[in-house]
Amino acid sequence: MKEEHKNIQEMIEIISIIIQSDDYITAEAIADAYQRIHAIHANMYAKKVVRAIEKINQSFALDPPVIIGRQNKGYRVHETYTENYLWSLPLFSQYLSVTQHDFLNSLLEPIPLQVEKGSLYHLVLLNYAKQQRRPVRFAYVRYEEKEKTYKKVHVYALLQRRQKLMVIAKDVTNQQMKQYFFTGISEIEIVQDEQFPELDTSFIQSFYENSLNLYVGLQARKVVIKFSPESKNFLQKEVFHRNQKVYEKDGCFYVELWVNRDREVFSLVSDFMEYAELLEPLDWRDEYYRCLQKAVDWHKKKQ
Repeated sequence: MKEEHKNIQEMIEIISIIIQSDDYITAEAIADAYQRIHAIHANMYAKKVVRAIEKINQSFALDPPVIIGRQNKGYRVHETYTENYLWSLPLFSQYLSVTQHDFLNSLLEPIPLQVEKGSLYHLVLLNYAKQQRRPVRFAYVRYEEKEKTYKKVHVYALLQRRQKLMVIAKDVTNQQMKQYFFTGISEIEIVQDEQFPELDTSFIQSFYENSLNLYVGLQARKVVIKFSPESKNFLQKEVFHRNQKVYEKDGCFYVELWVNRDREVFSLVSDFMEYAELLEPLDWRDEYYRCLQKAVDWHKKKQ
């Protein structure tokens, strides 16, 4: 790793550790957390923390400084900068690209906008595990569910899908490639004494195209969405999925594709609101209508 990138990574990891803390955190505690990531001697690293924090504040050049210190208590992010993390975007986008694979590549621009306490630290851990090919254990809550399950996985890629951060990883238990929502992951632990082999990038690309980029799965169903004439210019540029079929009829435009999750379709149609109509399948159309009606009723109550 280039020295410049190594310094940026170090700053990001220190900021992440401080953000994760509820209160002031000492240089020794920061070093201990850093040691858990990199398996280095914490006492040796603790001597560098103060200088690294000075470098962080110089890098942002903000007033008041991003990280403040208090004698005998340690360091914390100044309250001015804890409401959102837009200030961090220039630094993070220099180092944390979501994936190293060209066919998936996307900079990490949306992530500071949605970061919550601890989640940036989780991203650092996953990114490190991916680079070093170390397995990770974590607790996971599936999308739209509440119950935790515990996983051990090999992380191969992190990428954006419709403004959501996704993790592509192999479940060690059943040896299946899966996708995980980043916001559903917690309690991350890197398995330092194991290393998994590299995976053929063509396999990752195939998995991405057939499972992530938009919705093909074992129970895929034919979906037809009707778009009004005003959508023409957009539809000429947009590709929802490689299996899509777009045609014009009676001045309107129709998109056919195969999808395995109704909620993904609802989200897509809702992006266009009055310019799109879900035609098929009929049961999904009925369910989408019920969702819209519920939303209308909700807004009426708020008036």
